[in-house]
Amino acid sequence: MLPEGTSGQERWPVAVLVDATRPGCARRLFGMALVERVLRALLEAGLEGVRVWLHEAGDASAVLPDDLWERLDLVPEPGEAPLAKRVTAAASRAEALLVLEGDAVIDPRLIRHLAASRGARALSADAPEPGCGSASAVLRLEGAPGEAPPSATLAELADEWVGSGSLAAGSLGAVPSHIQKLRRDLPAYVFRVTDDAERDGSERFLFRSNYKGSTDFLTKHVYPPLVWRMLQPLARRRIHPNWVSGFNVLITFAAIPLFAAGAWVAGLTLAYTMSVLDSVDGKLARLTYRSSKLGHVLDHGLDVVHPPLWYLAWAVGLGGGLWLDAVWWMTGAYVADRLVTEAFTRMTSGRSIHAWAPVDVRMRTFISRRNINLPLFTAGLLVGLPGPALLVVVAWQVATLAFHALRLAQVARDLRNPRGAA
Repeated sequence: MLPEGTSGQERWPVAVLVDATRPGCARRLFGMALVERVLRALLEAGLEGVRVWLHEAGDASAVLPDDLWERLDLVPEPGEAPLAKRVTAAASRAEALLVLEGDAVIDPRLIRHLAASRGARALSADAPEPGCGSASAVLRLEGAPGEAPPSATLAELADEWVGSGSLAAGSLGAVPSHIQKLRRDLPAYVFRVTDDAERDGSERFLFRSNYKGSTDFLTKHVYPPLVWRMLQPLARRRIHPNWVSGFNVLITFAAIPLFAAGAWVAGLTLAYTMSVLDSVDGKLARLTYRSSKLGHVLDHGLDVVHPPLWYLAWAVGLGGGLWLDAVWWMTGAYVADRLVTEAFTRMTSGRSIHAWAPVDVRMRTFISRRNINLPLFTAGLLVGLPGPALLVVVAWQVATLAFHALRLAQVARDLRNPRGAA
């Protein structure tokens, strides 16, 4: 993004000032310094290459990885002057300036919203949950906002300028709350992390916030404690989520010959390990801003491909015959079900069939998916009835297809005739 020359001074169309003058900017959250998280939130918001003035009192920039210097136009500057003076000076160098705190947790949706909007405003907010942070603010300036007394925090400065009428008061409610990837609504957030207790609370908040709004019973109610304990050391050691996804691919396919040979204990051990890790890699990617196209392919591609291969291996392990014939029919129902859910997403411009209405959210907890069929088959093995259990799995897949086909038809009818929708 190139500056425009104005009276011999560089004047940037959009720029960012990050106040990293407090020692807390180096506090680590999920293995990453808070100031680094703020800068990665800028990238997540789509501000690649933007000019960023990083005001520091010590060596805040020393903790930043090389890739941030390559992807952002970072300019460290001394931060000894009062905050209001520094903000006012930076505002004169940009058509629009976003001002962020370097020890804050900032929702990328909020940054994206302010960068795309027009008009100067200040947006202040308290922590979304007790114990996870302190009040913070984000400013969007279009020129110097006027005089202000020395203020210790951006939230105090925002209150001063809003109170004097220099800035309009923004609202978190103006930021779209729906997160398509997570099939849920979550209000945007911004808050400072001022001590280790708030750091722990903010990690818990972010962890919970990154769960999908509609998912299966195991993922929602059983796995979270396991995922939390696995996620922490991986994040602190900065293990890339793609390594977790790659390992998951290996154990997923390693389970197939074990199932086919009837080695149920070994196969199920790998299967349940894979099932837990399938929650770990996505959380790790989102919480450390390391999502990638390869990770998406590994994670979601595996989710689609492997279930019918496991079911076929179960049938082979049981001796084939009737069981194998049933699973071939189930595979057809599985493919048809995936086509129906994809058709629904296309018909509704990106909305998931699992999040359209409360009934769909509730049904997603129990519909035929790996994490429902796996315990059903395991229970059958434990009671000595694996064959009948496999037939239950087949029947449940057919029932799931019928339910999704019905929902597709109902929603298609409602979209054609909105007045008749319930």
